[in-house]
Amino acid sequence: LPMLAAFENATSSLPRGRVHTEYFAANKHFSEDKQVKIVLHRSKVEIDLLPGQTILDALLEAGVVVPFSCSEGICGSCEVR
Repeated sequence: LPMLAAFENATSSLPRGRVHTEYFAANKHFSEDKQVKIVLHRSKVEIDLLPGQTILDALLEAGVVVPFSCSEGICGSCEVR
């Protein structure tokens, strides 16, 4: 199993709030069956994430200026607190 799938299997019995997983590409299973809304707390902006869309792409499409370089979550330039 790939590492993230193995982690999800190993933590499946834990409450959702106790497990954090980050994908640097759209998770097909998750993105097809869940409605996701991105909330930018400081600016009070809400953006709907479309199925298969990355958060970075949704932010850029909405006109939000976001520092990024590799678009794959590897370089860390788009990392936020």
